[in-house]
Amino acid sequence: MNYSKVTATPVRGASGRGDENGAQAPAQQWLVAQCGQVPEARAGLVLEAEGEAFAPVALWPNAAGAGLLLELSERAGRDARGLIMALPAPDAASANFGIAYPVKRDDAVLAVAALAVRVSGEDALQPVMRQLQWGAAGLELILTRHVAQAERERVETLENGIDLLSAVLAEPRFEGAAMAFVTDLATRFAADRVSLGLIEKGECKVRHMSHSSQFDKRMNLTRLIEAAMDEAVDQRQPVTTPATGPAIRLAHDALAAQEQGAAMTLPLYVEGEPVGALMVERPLNQPFTDSELRTIESLAALAITALEEKRQNDRPLPAKVWDEARRLADTVLRPDRIEYRIGLGFGALLLAFLLFARGTDSLSADATLAPQQQRILAAPFDGYVRNAPLRAGDRVRRGQIIASLDDSDLRLERAKWLSQLSRYGGLYQDAAASADRVQTSVNSAQRDEAQAHLDLTDALIARAALRAPFDGLVVSGDLSQRLGGSVTKGEVLFTVAPRGNYRVDLNVKESRIAAVKVGQKGVLHLSALPSAAYDFTVQKITPKTVAQNGASYFVIEALLDSGQDIALLQPGMEGVGKVDTGRGWLLGIWTRDLTEWLRLKLWGLFG
Repeated sequence: MNYSKVTATPVRGASGRGDENGAQAPAQQWLVAQCGQVPEARAGLVLEAEGEAFAPVALWPNAAGAGLLLELSERAGRDARGLIMALPAPDAASANFGIAYPVKRDDAVLAVAALAVRVSGEDALQPVMRQLQWGAAGLELILTRHVAQAERERVETLENGIDLLSAVLAEPRFEGAAMAFVTDLATRFAADRVSLGLIEKGECKVRHMSHSSQFDKRMNLTRLIEAAMDEAVDQRQPVTTPATGPAIRLAHDALAAQEQGAAMTLPLYVEGEPVGALMVERPLNQPFTDSELRTIESLAALAITALEEKRQNDRPLPAKVWDEARRLADTVLRPDRIEYRIGLGFGALLLAFLLFARGTDSLSADATLAPQQQRILAAPFDGYVRNAPLRAGDRVRRGQIIASLDDSDLRLERAKWLSQLSRYGGLYQDAAASADRVQTSVNSAQRDEAQAHLDLTDALIARAALRAPFDGLVVSGDLSQRLGGSVTKGEVLFTVAPRGNYRVDLNVKESRIAAVKVGQKGVLHLSALPSAAYDFTVQKITPKTVAQNGASYFVIEALLDSGQDIALLQPGMEGVGKVDTGRGWLLGIWTRDLTEWLRLKLWGLFG
């Protein structure tokens, strides 16, 4: 490897990490051995990569001696190449140099090894650099093993966490889940006892112990465990005995004095707030390692959220409502949450409005515009259509011909009976002249019969022309496509309705029919004329019902009020009519459908 020379600049002090289970101890051993193989070495330093930064993991002989190498090592790690830097020398006969060499794997820098050496000149650096490069292979192996061990621990922790969480989630209630949690931990870590405590009224209370579904909460051991849990929660850090850190452990020492064992207590958090503590105890000759501490912390953090959720769900409903009300009150009353108080004020005003406001109650119904009366024009005899100048939608005047039937046969019939009438009249006169009373009576009857047939034929001929009975509108019927076609006697050919004389048929749902009364007012909006409103008055509540979309509706008849412009109205127009049924409680009006549905359901279940 090529080394580049750099200029020395002031550097910050170095400090080692305290992870006894990490790479520090093996790296320190490697550095001591490496410096022992280089007689010229005066100081040594090993930095391990942590993301984009580097942290010291080994120093030789001490931090003061390796301080000058820190900046050189960091630069070598960032540049991923070896560097040489001249250091201050104590005399003119020798020279001090700093040598830094990056340890890489797959083009990634794992660590940087640096030596401060005192040599007679630059030519004496070559063996030192070669020795450092050869020794870097051993450091790479140490770091690789460390990474592999850390990965194995991570995978094992993940597997344990999945198994433990599965056991917790498999239990439907909190009591069973908590017991499964502490028992599983005790089995995995060969613990004599695992205790789970939850914070109640500011103090930890033991809720579950492994291998024991029942225990006396007043016994001295339980009080000692709860005091130790409070001690860990108050300090917001794990506490172990025998001591491995600077934490205060008065309660733990008292517990250890009685039980003569090793203990580890972890505060438990949900969303950053302490909710309890976990204590794991086992024999004194099996103290907890840092690796076990990290593993148990991970498992507890993974399971406590599920446990807390089950505990909250198992509470009685009044307790849930009370806690939620307290939480909401605390949030609203916070000084920095004025927007909540404003929202609460608006909510109170809205509630008061809903409780006391009254409004107009109305019902909506599908409406159809229909004529008050209509005349049917039927075929007076069997015949054929001669002409049909008008059809549905045309306006007509009184007496105007709408269609005509062929009366040729009738006119021939009329001629026949006219001839018969003349003949029987002559015979009647001859019999009367001869004073033959019998023949006179017979001829008189025959003459009257011929006259009746003649009058009937004349009437049918007059009715062959279908005329409008009044000024109005042809509502239905179209013979323009049947010219020359046959019609039968009594067949409905046209329907004529007078203009300006309409009624409104409203289909009211049966659940609202009781609210409709004769004389109530309403407003009609038609689909064809959505911008126009027509006032009407309910005139009749008919017993007629219709079925639509699986529901029954009563037909209510109403008349349009006088004085309105109805020139654009046509029979058959559809729209929506709203009937004013009076005033009532506004909230009751809005929730009527829901309350009626609930009333029927409850009556069906318990009535």
